Amino acid sequence: MSSVKKTSDQSARPVARAQRPQPKAVARRPQSAAIPVYFWAVLAAVVVLGVVLVGTILGPSSPSSAPSAQPTALKSSASDLLTNGFGEGNPNAAVKIVEFGDFQCPACQSFFNTTYQQVKQDYIDSGKIYYYYKPFPLTSLHPKAMKAAELAICTANGDASKFFAIHDLLYTNQDAWVNGDENTLWPQYVRQAGGDPASVMSCVAQATYSDMINANISQAITLKVPGTPTLYLNGQSLAMPTFAALKQAIDVSLTR
Repeated sequence: MSSVKKTSDQSARPVARAQRPQPKAVARRPQSAAIPVYFWAVLAAVVVLGVVLVGTILGPSSPSSAPSAQPTALKSSASDLLTNGFGEGNPNAAVKIVEFGDFQCPACQSFFNTTYQQVKQDYIDSGKIYYYYKPFPLTSLHPKAMKAAELAICTANGDASKFFAIHDLLYTNQDAWVNGDENTLWPQYVRQAGGDPASVMSCVAQATYSDMINANISQAITLKVPGTPTLYLNGQSLAMPTFAALKQAIDVSLTR
C-alpha cells in the first residue's frame, strides 16, 4: 500500500491525505409506524360488540332463521306481559301465550300464515288458551312498522275483535302496503275491520298511542327479546317456534 511522504516545508503544496472510504448510503424502504397491540384489542372488542348488537336486533326476524322452541330471552311473569296489547281466546285459560310482533316483519308474516293459523284453530277458538299480541315495531329495520302498530291500535279503539281483524289484514296484505302506498291501502283495511278510516288515519298521524308502543319496546329491551316474532308461554320465552314445537309446549302446560 502506497504511503504519503511528509515534508517540513509548511508552504509547500498541500498534501493530499489518504481518507477512509465513506460508506455508501443505502436506500431503505420506508417503514410503516408500528401499530400498538392495544389497537388490535380495541378493534376486536368493537367487532364482537357489533355482532352481538346485530344479532340482538335481527334475532329471528328473517324467515330463514332456524325456528326453535328453546328459551332465548329472560323469563317473565305472565301477568307482567299482559299489558299494552290485545288478547283473544279465553282470558281465564291456564295457558297464556304472548307474542311480541312487528307488522312489517317478514318472519312474522310467515309465522302468521302457518303456525298462528293452526294455533288459532286448535287452541284459541276452542278457548283452550289465551293469546295476547303486543305490537313491537323494529323501527331500525322496518320504517313503516311504527305507524302500522299505531294503525292497528287506533282501529281497535279498545275493541280486541277489531284489533285482530286489522292484525289479520296487515299480515295478509303485507307485501302490498310495504311495497306500495300505505296511505291509500290502510283506509281500505280499516273499513274492512269495522273502523272509521278518517278518524283512524287522524289518530295515526297524531301518534296517539306512541307511549303504549314505546312501553312495549322498553319492556322487550329489558327482557332481551331477540327479535320478532318472540312468544312467551306462561312467561317462558320461545323464539319463532314451529307449530309442532309450540303444540308440544302447549299440551304439556295444559296437563299440569
